[in-house]
Amino acid sequence: MTNDQALHAFGQATEQLQKALKAPAPTIERARARQAWLRFQREFRTTVTNIYGTMQDVGATAKWVTEEMPGAKERVAGLVTRQHGRSIAMLNAQFSSAYERAFELGLRTGGAVRETTENELAIVRRQRLNENTYAGNFLTDLGHGEGTMPWEKRADLYANALEEVFWQGYLYSDCSADRYIRWVEMPAVETCLDCAFLAGRLSILERPLLAKADLTPREETLLATIQARKADQGGRWGTGVYSARELATMGIVPQSGKLQCTTQCHCKLQPAKRPEGIPERTEAQEPYQSLLPKAFTGTGTNARGKVVVAREHKQVRRMGYAKRAATTEHRHIGRGETAPVKKAVAVLKVGEQKMLLTQGWVKIAQEQ
Repeated sequence: MTNDQALHAFGQATEQLQKALKAPAPTIERARARQAWLRFQREFRTTVTNIYGTMQDVGATAKWVTEEMPGAKERVAGLVTRQHGRSIAMLNAQFSSAYERAFELGLRTGGAVRETTENELAIVRRQRLNENTYAGNFLTDLGHGEGTMPWEKRADLYANALEEVFWQGYLYSDCSADRYIRWVEMPAVETCLDCAFLAGRLSILERPLLAKADLTPREETLLATIQARKADQGGRWGTGVYSARELATMGIVPQSGKLQCTTQCHCKLQPAKRPEGIPERTEAQEPYQSLLPKAFTGTGTNARGKVVVAREHKQVRRMGYAKRAATTEHRHIGRGETAPVKKAVAVLKVGEQKMLLTQGWVKIAQEQ
């Protein structure tokens, strides 16, 4: 046996020993964790929907009072601002505990029987702060009667965002080189370009477009994007199977805000075997970018490509939310990785916490 062969055999034996020492949870325990997650998600949805509903009631009442009694406009505006702050504080408290719990249940569903690591807590914290920006923007819409979607539906979509954290926990439960996962799309209900790309099923979206005689401008863009990206769909084998490590590096799971369908996603992750044959492509090394990226809610871009707010009220606040959303977007953080603190773009005080939002990372410091 050559030295290279000996080293290879030693590496394989070490990896198998490491996996054995992890003592993965029995199947029944994984199933119980999944059921616990579904119960927890329902409770979370009820709580946050009621917080949003209270803000909706305050905003609608404030609008009526202002129209009936113009002299009360300033006092009513103060009421809306205070309720916005209280709602942010209540949601932040919910997110703080719920996001860690969702990640833990994802870990258990994936078979891990360990505590959440420091890098995983950093991932959860970043995810929570990112969601705070969308929640704050939504509360602003509710307080001023803006937005195009019925508030109940929009609140439900924001509640769905917790499932992204669950799937992150499931993914990080075991990032061994020999763990493979399939991105499973639900074609009967899922029409998302990104999900079809990740699952290796772009042809499902392409066929009906090719059969149409006249395409709308949006459909023409969609078809052109599909045909341009067909060659690299579905991961290294083109089948929707990825190593867990690769998906973690890409920073993408079902319900992710990076997807075209965002929190309306109907996909799931399932265990898979390594596909046979030589991979067609190398393993992804960069974060996933949507094939058709969407702007932050209530914003757009002008002719020069700069972000502009498309709402009438609180434009400075909304611009801040859009910037913070971009700087706190989910990304992979490996064990032992130190995230640098760069130039701060905003300081947001919520309850008793002061959040320093930076271009590279987020630090949370309890006020003295």
